[in-house]
Amino acid sequence: MARCMEALTVERGGFQPELAPHRETFITLLRKAAADAWKSGALYCGCMAESFGGDTPITGSVTVSLAGGRTSKGDPLPTDPAAIADRR
Repeated sequence: MARCMEALTVERGGFQPELAPHRETFITLLRKAAADAWKSGALYCGCMAESFGGDTPITGSVTVSLAGGRTSKGDPLPTDPAAIADRR
């Protein structure tokens, strides 16, 4: 995982040379986000930062976790696509 993050950071940072001095900060941020997501049982974690020419970048993250969802009767939620589509 750590090697993948480093490789992606180097690859994507190569398109914007002004980000190169901040590469280690980005890698540290990504590793922390991944570790936090892993500890909380997340299935997926994604982070982004975008600069639109200003001093402050716009940042965002998404974490997808699986919770033990239940119906009002206490049964597990259906996973069959047809059953989900029929729920009203």
